[in-house]
Amino acid sequence: MSPSPPIVRVLLAAALALQGCVGRHAVQREDVALALASRTGHPLRDAPGAAELPDGVDLGDGLDADEAVALALWNDPAFEVTLAQLGYARADLVEAGLLKNPTLSLLFPLGPRQWQAALSLPVDALWILPKRVEAARRRSESTGERLVQGGLDLVRDTRVAFARAVAAEARVVHLDALAATQQERLDLEIARVRWGDAAERDVDPLRSQTLQRQTERDLAQMALAEARATLRRWVRVELPSTLAPPVLPAAVPDASDLWTRARAWRPDLRAAELDVAAAEAAVEVARRSAIAAAVGLEARGGNASPANGGVTASVTLPVFDWNQAGMVRARTDLDAAHARVRATEARIEDEIRLALARWQGAQRTLRALTADRLPALEAALDRVQEAHRMGDVSGIEVALAREDWHRARLAAVDAELAMAEAAAELARAVGGAIEGEGS
Repeated sequence: MSPSPPIVRVLLAAALALQGCVGRHAVQREDVALALASRTGHPLRDAPGAAELPDGVDLGDGLDADEAVALALWNDPAFEVTLAQLGYARADLVEAGLLKNPTLSLLFPLGPRQWQAALSLPVDALWILPKRVEAARRRSESTGERLVQGGLDLVRDTRVAFARAVAAEARVVHLDALAATQQERLDLEIARVRWGDAAERDVDPLRSQTLQRQTERDLAQMALAEARATLRRWVRVELPSTLAPPVLPAAVPDASDLWTRARAWRPDLRAAELDVAAAEAAVEVARRSAIAAAVGLEARGGNASPANGGVTASVTLPVFDWNQAGMVRARTDLDAAHARVRATEARIEDEIRLALARWQGAQRTLRALTADRLPALEAALDRVQEAHRMGDVSGIEVALAREDWHRARLAAVDAELAMAEAAAELARAVGGAIEGEGS
């Protein structure tokens, strides 16, 4: 067989060059880690392994919300499972860049016919492979963006779990105080009955209320244990006894500013847009797949004649089948990708508005409590305690004033929790930390 003609060598070299550059475009774990670090300020571990503390986390002085987020990103095994999807995306990209194997056929004559050999190389990859690789690369990038979004979901869940654990601790404190105060009132009323200043029937409602306060306290302690167990599920380390209250932003941007930030930073929106680019490339792949072509070398010879050969070429003519079904499917995928972008935009806008409304409502409640009600109740408690020291009022009135203050503090705890949860939702909704969050 004679050496391959220049045209065959050129086509083969071009096809191999297209294939060789494919693997360098796959999204890596490091890309996801850098994207998450830019949004959260916390790294991923270099490789999965046993739970340990990342740099900057010291549990000796307690745990704060930022440290909890760092631990979750470092240790959460479920997130490691999702990161494994990068391997599949990389495999799809490699597969998209593979060339079809050449075909070698041989004919060994049994009679006077000449022997024959043919080597056929499909060259349709020269115009199909670039778009096929582009579609796979866009899908790989989309997978990376969705993994970044999964990391932001983990950050949101961890911040919410941390805020709920802190709130559960505060509820236990105030409900313990309410139960003690209720018991104090009951003891004072029983003493009045012994002294003849009250009837026994006046004590029965207080007994019922005291049992109710004790039940509320016991339920709060159970809720605290559950909240700490939930937080432990995210951070994957034993929790210290001290949890620092989360630092809340003094203010957040309005809805339009938040939407502008989300439009630029939200990873799942970027993923949906990359899906559109991948679908557009897939449409072009379907269109180009209507024509298949191959070139090859052929040689023949025998005992009576020298070997001879030549170049062969074959082209599939798209007369009846020009991949109509494939193009319809590809265009349907493109329409669906555009629809997913619109649906994602609408969902993000709804998430921002709902979280912002909750944050603003909780902020108004907390401001009313801290600016008006709590100072008034503290002043009233001080006056009643002073009057009690002077002998002007009974201990029952002091207990009632103390109950009012603790109930107001419980309402403030609920408002602070609602603000913390809304701030975590807003940070996720915009694709990163909001101004003042976590500072």
